[in-house]
Amino acid sequence: MKLLIRFLSTALFVTTITTLTTYSSQDCPAENDCACCGSTFYLPRPQGSNSAYFNSYSYDRNRCCAEVDSNYTIGFRFNQTFNGKNIANCVLGSNALTFVGFGDYQYSVDQSVPRGSQFIRADDFGLSPFYKGTITFNPRIRNYNVDFSGRWELGSLDDCLEHFFVGVNATLTHTCWEWRHECYKTAPSNLVLAPNLLTLAIDIMFPLGEMSEYRNFDGFKSIPEALQAERGFGGDGFSTYGILGPMRYGRFILDRPAKATALANVDAIVGYDFSRCDCSHFSVFLRTSAPTGTQIYSKTILEPIIGNGHHWELGGGIDARGDLWQCDNASLTAYLTGNLTHLFRDGQTRIIPLVQGCCLSQYSLLKEYDKNGLLIPGIVRGTDVAARQVKSSFALQGDATLGFVYRNCDWAFNTGLNIFGRSREKLEDVRPTVDLDKRVFGIKGRTPVFAQIPAQVGLYIASTSSTYCITDSNNANTPIDGTPTPVVNSTDWYTGDPALQATPTYLNLATICKMHGVPRMVTYKLFGAIDYQHKDGDRRPFMGIGGEVEFGSNRNCKVCAANQWGIWTRVGLGF
Repeated sequence: MKLLIRFLSTALFVTTITTLTTYSSQDCPAENDCACCGSTFYLPRPQGSNSAYFNSYSYDRNRCCAEVDSNYTIGFRFNQTFNGKNIANCVLGSNALTFVGFGDYQYSVDQSVPRGSQFIRADDFGLSPFYKGTITFNPRIRNYNVDFSGRWELGSLDDCLEHFFVGVNATLTHTCWEWRHECYKTAPSNLVLAPNLLTLAIDIMFPLGEMSEYRNFDGFKSIPEALQAERGFGGDGFSTYGILGPMRYGRFILDRPAKATALANVDAIVGYDFSRCDCSHFSVFLRTSAPTGTQIYSKTILEPIIGNGHHWELGGGIDARGDLWQCDNASLTAYLTGNLTHLFRDGQTRIIPLVQGCCLSQYSLLKEYDKNGLLIPGIVRGTDVAARQVKSSFALQGDATLGFVYRNCDWAFNTGLNIFGRSREKLEDVRPTVDLDKRVFGIKGRTPVFAQIPAQVGLYIASTSSTYCITDSNNANTPIDGTPTPVVNSTDWYTGDPALQATPTYLNLATICKMHGVPRMVTYKLFGAIDYQHKDGDRRPFMGIGGEVEFGSNRNCKVCAANQWGIWTRVGLGF
């Protein structure tokens, strides 16, 4: 019987590990796939999912064939991420963003640009087209957790319930997420300006026709100001064009940490002990978790997340242990515990890419047209259109621990390996947050609001760019310097790369990338703890301290599993 129990537990553990690794090691669909070039949403390991910590066998040894074996535990954990560049790579596609405008398109070969930097069109973020600069990120996440767990044997209530047990785990979390950025600004190297523009404040200037029918000076003065987007730009208050208000979705918070406090999880467990003696133990259980934690609204990018993304969880798992060696008051015990759950659908708001294979295309500026194809005054932020209501779910999430405990009298020394994994997110029922799909948009891209048609002085077009990507560093079409009068129905073309047509190319909202979910992930954690338990009498108080270090797998196209370290302390009572 003991041999069968150990065989079954080992087989289940291996199955759990294999399942997690399989889901995490599948190749990325394509290098330019929208799931591989920045998610704009980051969902790390849930703070309350830690089978290495919520495991009583490391400190509370079961009594031989006891009818009642229960315990309560309360503790505190602190976790902090390291190697934050991986977080930035997952969210943005790079840990460095280099902003360039049409005035300095050769910046792409500038040796001052950090290696691996992602190029961004400065105009789309409200920076002057003559602006040149780079921002780097090294994000950090800190979690402060207060944990409670309990396990109660039901045999004392009724003989029919012998070997059945129930349990609960709960975690209250305060989390702090910060970008930790640095900025580098460089004077443009190849400005080509008309003589009458040389004395103007070019760092905040939009030339005439670029954002409105006026030359204006309300561009953002710095990259952090542009990313936080707390106001509009491009209109100077005199025009119906430009952007009039702050960014509604996907704003960066750079001037302070983003904080949140909530219940990370409330887990309920019902299980059955097939065997429980001094030298071995084996049980199976069902586990469910309520949708606690923070809800996902995507008002900010890298918004603080507590919990599993506000999903219901349901699944099962195993607990097993066996003595490897025992002599007098000393023993060496191996234990394993693991669970697999399904995360059910939950309604969320996400920022979906507007252009397949174009990183951060959510931030492209858009032009809007009426039913007759005429330009409507004003410019629309791409994030307002890209914000979508979705139904999010995960096929599998798993948490497995293999550990060893050396006991000598009342002391226990615990170490082991924990593996956590989650399958790729599935997004369904993708719908606009407001009634946008009945409106007509085109990507502004390299095109100004007004551009002069060659050889036709006084005629202008309000066109769009059909192949534009916000990360393309090629030259843009230079706005004109005059008083434009828009004529959008002209059949002429404006020379550019690609050529701009007077008749705009509309954005097909039905073809936006809907597979832009959270990538699959797996982490490997090493942990250790020292515990003390006073075992005289029916009440067995215990206390302990421990630490852990966790590494995210690099098998994904982007490493979206956080590297983090942590420490904990706990006290409890067994009876």
